[in-house]
Amino acid sequence: MSTVNNTNSSSSTGSTSSATTAGATNSLNSLTANDFLNLMITELKNQDPLNPTDESQIMAQTASLSQITASNQLTSTLDSMQIGQNLQGAASLIGASITGLDAKGNSVSGTVSSVTVSGGEAQLQVGSSTVSLSNVETIQ
Repeated sequence: MSTVNNTNSSSSTGSTSSATTAGATNSLNSLTANDFLNLMITELKNQDPLNPTDESQIMAQTASLSQITASNQLTSTLDSMQIGQNLQGAASLIGASITGLDAKGNSVSGTVSSVTVSGGEAQLQVGSSTVSLSNVETIQ
C-alpha cells in the first residue's frame, strides 16, 4: 500500500478548482439531448446488478431529458420569432429616411432601399452602406 502526500499549495488548488468548475459549467451548458441520453444509457449498462438504479431515478432522468428537449425547441422558436419581428420592423422602414451607424461606426444618413437578414439580424441598405437595425439612431 502506498501513501500519496498532498504537495499543492492551497492557492494553486483553489485556482485549479475554480478553473475546473468553470470548465464543467461550460461543458454542461453545451450538452445536447443525445449527450444526455448516451450518459443515461452508459449509466444503465454499468450499474451494479446487485443494486440496480431505482425506477424513480430513471423516470426523473427521462423527465430531465424531456425538459432539455422542450427548452431547446422553445429557444429555437423564440429566436425565430425575434428574427421575424426584427425583419417586419425593418421592412416597415423601406422608403423612410434614417440616420444610423454602419459596421465600421461611420454615420450614415439616407433613404432605406431594401432589407436583408445577416447573422440573424436585420440589415438596412442605405445608399451604398449597410446599417444594422440595432444601429438606427433616428427615423424621419
